[in-house]
Amino acid sequence: MSKKLLRQIRPIDYYLQLSQIKLLVEGSSKEFVLKHLRTALDKVREAILQGKVNESDNIDSLVTSQITSNWKASLQSSLCYVINATGTLLHTNLGRAPLAKEALDAINLASFSYTNLEYELQTGKRGSRNSHCELQLKELLACEAAVVVNNCAAAVMLVLDEMAKGGEVIISRGELIEIGGAFRIPDVMKRSGAVLRDVGTTN
Repeated sequence: MSKKLLRQIRPIDYYLQLSQIKLLVEGSSKEFVLKHLRTALDKVREAILQGKVNESDNIDSLVTSQITSNWKASLQSSLCYVINATGTLLHTNLGRAPLAKEALDAINLASFSYTNLEYELQTGKRGSRNSHCELQLKELLACEAAVVVNNCAAAVMLVLDEMAKGGEVIISRGELIEIGGAFRIPDVMKRSGAVLRDVGTTN
């Protein structure tokens, strides 16, 4: 019976012409779909040889169902919600802090359409993306200037370059870590021109 069922498996080109498979191609690429189609065919053949498929089963439906399942699973995000029970409130491995609703609303507003991110509406010339937050930060923090970066390594580099170039910077040995698994604190500090002095304190 298995030989009879195996003969019911159609050529790859046949499945690529099915409307359901064409939708998958439109949603990704032909190469991506071909990869999962071949995997689906292998799984259906294996199921037939193991006696898990009956003569009443529709082979074409089994193949299309298998490839659709594989296709969706491969595009599914691996991110999921977890409970932070580490004792560290801002845990870098857990995404640091959840964003407030107001922050999410601002992100949605800025991402929904084109904005004047680096464009001066008054002059019609290129502007600075930092100008949108610098004025507010200067007023809030009572400082002369402000800049926003999107990672800790950049923040450390800028602060040390401005305030400690050529001077000494003290850091705990316990904090000689990697930021994001790519930037080591000592390397970042040295590139800023500061002289690293590690001490044996807790933090």
